[in-house]
Amino acid sequence: MFNWSALAFVRPLFFLILGIVCSTHYQWRFANGFWLLLALAIVYATLFTALHRQRYRFAWLWGLLGFAFCFAAGVYRVETNTAIYHPAHLVHQKNSIDYYRATVVSAVQTHPKTYSFEVSLTALRTDSAWLKATGKVQIYVRKDASQSVQAQYGDVLIIQGEPQPVQGKSNPNDFDFARWLRCQNIYHQHYLRPTDFKKIDFQPPNRVMRWAIATRTYCNQAFQQFVLTSQEAGLASALILGVKEGLDDEIVQAYSNTGTMHVLAVSGMHVGLIFYVLKLLLGWLKPLKGGKVYFAGFVVTFLWFYAFVTGLSASVLRAVLMFSIVAIGQAFSRRTQIYNTLALSAFALLLYDPWLVYSVGFQLSYVAVLGIVYFYPPIYQLWDSTRWRVVDYFWQIICVSIAATLATFPLGIYYFHQFPNYFLLSNVVVLPVSTVALYLGLAFLALAEVPWLNTYLGLALQYSLWLMNQLIFGIEQLPGAMTDGLCIQPWEFWVIVGTILSFSMLWARREMVYLKITIALACLLTVSQINNIIQTQQQVRLLLLDAPKSSAMGLVIGRKAFLWSDSLSPALQKRLNQQYDRLGIQQDSIYTWDEEISHPALQLKKWQEKVLLLYIGSKRLLVVQQRLRPEEWDALMQHQPWDYWLIRENALNKLPEKFKPTKAILLDNSNNPFIINSLTEQCAKRNIAIRSNWKEGTLDIPLK
Repeated sequence: MFNWSALAFVRPLFFLILGIVCSTHYQWRFANGFWLLLALAIVYATLFTALHRQRYRFAWLWGLLGFAFCFAAGVYRVETNTAIYHPAHLVHQKNSIDYYRATVVSAVQTHPKTYSFEVSLTALRTDSAWLKATGKVQIYVRKDASQSVQAQYGDVLIIQGEPQPVQGKSNPNDFDFARWLRCQNIYHQHYLRPTDFKKIDFQPPNRVMRWAIATRTYCNQAFQQFVLTSQEAGLASALILGVKEGLDDEIVQAYSNTGTMHVLAVSGMHVGLIFYVLKLLLGWLKPLKGGKVYFAGFVVTFLWFYAFVTGLSASVLRAVLMFSIVAIGQAFSRRTQIYNTLALSAFALLLYDPWLVYSVGFQLSYVAVLGIVYFYPPIYQLWDSTRWRVVDYFWQIICVSIAATLATFPLGIYYFHQFPNYFLLSNVVVLPVSTVALYLGLAFLALAEVPWLNTYLGLALQYSLWLMNQLIFGIEQLPGAMTDGLCIQPWEFWVIVGTILSFSMLWARREMVYLKITIALACLLTVSQINNIIQTQQQVRLLLLDAPKSSAMGLVIGRKAFLWSDSLSPALQKRLNQQYDRLGIQQDSIYTWDEEISHPALQLKKWQEKVLLLYIGSKRLLVVQQRLRPEEWDALMQHQPWDYWLIRENALNKLPEKFKPTKAILLDNSNNPFIINSLTEQCAKRNIAIRSNWKEGTLDIPLK
């Protein structure tokens, strides 16, 4: 059994997370949260002092009070760390805003068509006067060939216009950008031209962050100058600095499909390699008097500065905090227990920022380390490879890859709906090359001002990254490199996690009860998947995709989809693939709006070139594509009743007198918002159901 007494921070961490989740889910708030925490602490101290001689008898009471304190701390930290609870926050502003004053609080990022950065409000101007205000806004500035964006961390800006609330996802399975921003306390965004704002002052809110961003900018420019190809320069910035804006979609997709995205995300591997280099370079300090303390001080300072330079991502924070605890423990000759170190680092980070618990990077980072710590030793012991040093090195990579993947694949399927089948091959091939590239990159940055040497190091880094890219692209092209379309429900995710845990306990203890639990959970998951397959084969659905200013309609019959669209842009194709994954679609057919179709599952006919008549089993869909004259409406009404009317291209602005569908009117994004609002008001007066992409996002309507 586990020695819980040795894992001092595991149970407190559980109750802290429980408090955070309950507070965010149920929106719990304490009227006087600080005083509640103080009262719990006083009660704990008083009872512990009064019952000191009987402390073992009342051990359950100390634990109960301690866990209550951690739970309350989680609730309180969410309350104090949620920006909209402040009365002066932007969300509470009812008047229109003409101008607002804000400070740039992030580095400026470059995108294909825009620049982006975050600002923190200090005041806003309404019709009457300037008012104090709080809140963050995500700013997007349109690129202009005649003007560059003159903004940097710490600039105080006067910005014209009114920020808009960030909209939630409009398609199922889309990345929820609004939720991601909310976890960073950003609820508004603003699209600007370069002339819409003006710098009036320079007041960096954090000087360490200012130096870190300046260092990152300098290093990024050095890569751009000496790593001659843009693709490899962008990869160098991502690998070493965590700056991903220079990566093209092809590279990101290739690394994702091969299970090596962790190479591009600065994480524990990078921090561990840097920690190893620092041990080699500063190891001479340890034998000196007080040398261990000096060594720990230098290491911790450098690691935290590196964390600031790379943008304080969740994985870097976890790794830097863990290695800091290890370094400090070694300085004072204290041995650290890895599970305790993990729990303590997570506890500290969640106290600092409770919203990290919802960060996918935070979850993957900790789960991966837990998997490596727990699964790596027994997997490695399956084969004795210590007689061959090179073989042992690759065997260790294989074991680490298996352990990390075994722990993280449920999260990967749940969030990304895919599994890289060649993850072992990818990691065995890429990790040694990425390690060499990382060391070359660090050496290059350290010697970037040395003539000649910087050129040769830049070329060596470029060729190592080119080799890494070629290996990744080669593996991606192998048959069956990726299994996608893996969508699971939240409860199925927990069944998979339970199966892994019960199997690991069976492996460790060889007890029959864990075998029974493993088989029961596996059977439950199998039955669920069989049921999903049966439902998928029997489904008949109408999809109206949320395509910007255009039409995209799909009919799903079993595992086949029929799609009508004005044009398939890359963004629309991505959204379409997400719907296919969710619905289990294996085959599709794409049509234009001009084609007539005769198929066993459906029929599509034209009526006077302006209307499409669509028959799906017993359901009837009428698609109006052009304006109809009154006599044409009268003629159309003579046909059989229609379940749904789909209006495209502003083909209807006033409801005919006798018009009433059986189910609803559907409006896609090819219609003008003004017409959508007008038809919505008319339908409300006549008690007619109406649905639109503009207001609801993607419409998914069962037809069976």
